[in-house]
Amino acid sequence: MLKCPNKFTTNFGKKLIKYLDPNADISIIKDNWCWNEFNNLFNNRLSYLLPKVKNYFETTTSGNPSYIIYELTKYYNYDSKKAKKFIENCQIGDPSLSAFLLVKHCNFDKEWAKNFINNCKIGNPSYAAYLMVKYKFSNIKWGKKVIENCNIGNLCYSAYIMISEFNIDLKWSEKIIDKYKSQKFSKLTGDPSYIVVSMIEAFNSDIKWAKSIFENCKIGKPAEAVFECVERHHINKKWAENFIENCKIGDPSFNAYKMVESKISSIKWAKKVIENCKIGDPSYAARLITDLYINKDKNIINWAKKVIENNQIGTPCINAYYIISNRDKDIDWVIKIIENYNGTEENILEAVCTIINEYHINMNWADKILKKYYQKQSITCDICQFS
Repeated sequence: MLKCPNKFTTNFGKKLIKYLDPNADISIIKDNWCWNEFNNLFNNRLSYLLPKVKNYFETTTSGNPSYIIYELTKYYNYDSKKAKKFIENCQIGDPSLSAFLLVKHCNFDKEWAKNFINNCKIGNPSYAAYLMVKYKFSNIKWGKKVIENCNIGNLCYSAYIMISEFNIDLKWSEKIIDKYKSQKFSKLTGDPSYIVVSMIEAFNSDIKWAKSIFENCKIGKPAEAVFECVERHHINKKWAENFIENCKIGDPSFNAYKMVESKISSIKWAKKVIENCKIGDPSYAARLITDLYINKDKNIINWAKKVIENNQIGTPCINAYYIISNRDKDIDWVIKIIENYNGTEENILEAVCTIINEYHINMNWADKILKKYYQKQSITCDICQFS
């Protein structure tokens, strides 16, 4: 069966219509559409497909079908008992948010929604609990309890938004965010380090507590959060440099560049971080450092080339092109980088097509490179119309 995405895409909309009716006109689906515009089709031009659409979303095993069931209930009088049953049995997506939306827009029983959100084991029920409190379908005490007992979803944001909008003790929110320090809560999502920066800025959270979150973060972009903290004088430079240098998630190389750009750290330190970085996109950071220092140090381009040559992560192919663009024009070096690349860079199509256009490289070479990544699929690129 055709997979349903979490967010609507034009490609999915067209495929679904063709899946339901091979003779349907898919040109009516526009690039700037979201689920709302797509669903409106079944209220007029494609109303004959509505039964098939309902059946598709009732039986799909991917995406966020509970949201579509909410939309079908709101706009197409989908049976309320069937909607409740579907959401109660839903095993994918974020049915807790759909339960809230059904209360807010379709007058579903709020006690039903509260009970469902309180017991929901998938999605982001803590945020649904916050929304129930915000729109006065429940009280703060209930919302806090749901969030306290929740071990999935973007819990850090829910804790932050609760304290931002309601009269709740700062320590309560910090205690919730502390869950991110434990491996026991591996199903949590979001970016606790980003939330911690906001907590410092808005509520003067303790720096010692903030550091403990940064140091124990398993998800998110803590190096970026630490850069923001040192830039705003919350954390000293030495601690921040040590953290970024040893960070194991996110993109420390980019934040090493940011530390130099903001004149906090030395170029010598940043180059060392970028050279040794095994995550993120060190090729991009090397390119940015080159752009920043090319007028001061002509040899920096050779350093950047070495970084790119040693990398199979991030985007070395497109950054190889940009490194030589308007500079030494060493296109043979770029070709070598692309030919030796074994990663999964999304920008490789752009890199190949750009150098074809600028340097008139043989199309057979391009064909050989691109087949390696796209498994002989037909490709169309706006840059060079390679297909």
